[in-house]
Amino acid sequence: MFRSLLPIIYVTIFMLSFASFSLSLVTHANSVQEYIIAWSDVGPPQPFTGYPYGPIFPVLTLMFDTLAWYGKNGIIPLLAESWEQVNGTTWIIKLRKGVMWQDGKPLTAEDIVFSINYTKYVNNKIIPIWWVSSWINLIKSVNAINNYTVEITFNTTIPSNVVLMKIFTNMFIIPKHIWENVTNPRGFTGPEAYIGTGPYKLVKYEPGMEYVFTANDNYFLGKPTVQTLILKVVPTTQQIEYMTMDEVDAASFSSYYNAKPLLGNPMFNFTAFGGGLAYVLVFNLNKYPFNITDFRMVIAYAINYTAIYEKLGGAPAGWASVGPNIVPPYSPYYNDSYGYNYSLGKAISILESLGYKYTNKELLDKNGNQLSITLTVPDDPIAQTIGLIVEQDLESIGIAVTIKSIPSNLRTQILSEGNFEIMINIYGGLLSPYQWSFNVKGSVHYVPGYNSTKLLGIESKAFLSSYNERVKLLNEFQAIVTNDVPVIVLFWPKFYWVYNSEVGINGWFFDYKYEYGPPWILNKLVLIEGYQSMTNTTTLTTKGTPTIPSNSQSPSQSLIIPIIGVVIVIIGIIVWRYIFFKR
Repeated sequence: MFRSLLPIIYVTIFMLSFASFSLSLVTHANSVQEYIIAWSDVGPPQPFTGYPYGPIFPVLTLMFDTLAWYGKNGIIPLLAESWEQVNGTTWIIKLRKGVMWQDGKPLTAEDIVFSINYTKYVNNKIIPIWWVSSWINLIKSVNAINNYTVEITFNTTIPSNVVLMKIFTNMFIIPKHIWENVTNPRGFTGPEAYIGTGPYKLVKYEPGMEYVFTANDNYFLGKPTVQTLILKVVPTTQQIEYMTMDEVDAASFSSYYNAKPLLGNPMFNFTAFGGGLAYVLVFNLNKYPFNITDFRMVIAYAINYTAIYEKLGGAPAGWASVGPNIVPPYSPYYNDSYGYNYSLGKAISILESLGYKYTNKELLDKNGNQLSITLTVPDDPIAQTIGLIVEQDLESIGIAVTIKSIPSNLRTQILSEGNFEIMINIYGGLLSPYQWSFNVKGSVHYVPGYNSTKLLGIESKAFLSSYNERVKLLNEFQAIVTNDVPVIVLFWPKFYWVYNSEVGINGWFFDYKYEYGPPWILNKLVLIEGYQSMTNTTTLTTKGTPTIPSNSQSPSQSLIIPIIGVVIVIIGIIVWRYIFFKR
């Protein structure tokens, strides 16, 4: 009898072994030993070094957490377990218990209080911190009610979505026991400067070379998927080479033009998105005839935006412009009724009303001289391509154009000095167009001679408005910019995040409604096991919901029961068939 059952026993053992092996493979399928991302050198990765540009923010988020964070479908609680808006100015925050600093000490409410006060001190007394400088002084007071409860009071009423999106998600929490005695935060770069509560610990920062991180296996949301994460400093001109040589697993490209060589390769996948970047034509309103609004309208009508769009690659490359409107076409605030359609007839008609004469393909002024313009263009490939089209368009209405090429890093200096007539510039930060600093000398958004008090009033209101109020304000904003024509948007490029699909890290996302910019596309949730379950929430409300459990289960672990069930069913069928045929 025993021998007759041997086939069943052997099959059973084999199937259970196979199931166990398969389960092991599935459970560890998302585990990656090393993942390398092409990046730039943003200096020592602590919050107060003063690095002025965006790429430092995602680096800091790997080590330091915030009260809330950007999930795939909404703002989610992070260090906060929940929050409640008590009245117009006061919020109560309940902290997640059991969160540990990377040196083993517990996070408490005192760390939150200290972090906010210390950041305010650094921003106001030492150096502005760009991701908090516009709102940090709106906080009137912050107090610890107990070890896990914090009260934050603002000096004015702020809509809840603004608090969540621009304050709770942007304030890095630092350990009080380390930073309370630091008097020179910019120069503090010892090992303790990089201790946070985040999913990764800094192992090494080698200037000009790389950032090396190791997984924080005790991270309160669960173990990171990648054990060793490396941000490798790679020149943009060499990113294609590094990707194809398998020396880098992911890289960001500022244009379709740059990413195109990789996009047809089945080894790579990509996420394309609009990051609030635009190529714009800026006028110097301190110089004639650019101080005349109607003349600026002429230029807006004379430019063939469709030709620019098609020359740069069409839909894969970005979005076509409609002229002066600086609200991105993918923004929830965008109104397509504000813009200019290409029309040489309208351009020439307005010119003639201004006293110019179009004859023999030349535009002559009142003295009979041909109008000539110098177009300043940065040495950026896309800007150079656009510059040639703008040159042709202006020459088609009789304007003689001279192109002056400049190093791209001199754009802000030339704007401030006013040493140009018209210039192609590259604007960032237009996901929140109401923070367009056109009147700030030294800003990349600066427009010499343009000073609209009405526009400034709208911007100041929009910053602290609810979403519905902001939509109304930005409709008015678009109308003013379209009528004044201080700048002309020429093209809206797409960014490309290209990654090796064979490595096992997928699911990168970017959401336009996170209009303030951070965390960009390098979102740490993608690098945490089970992150999908952490992102399926929409909590842009006044009260947080603890939707993210500590040490969340990996999606692969949820396959255990189905696999065992399949094995049992198969064994049952085999046993039934054996008994049936024996009869």
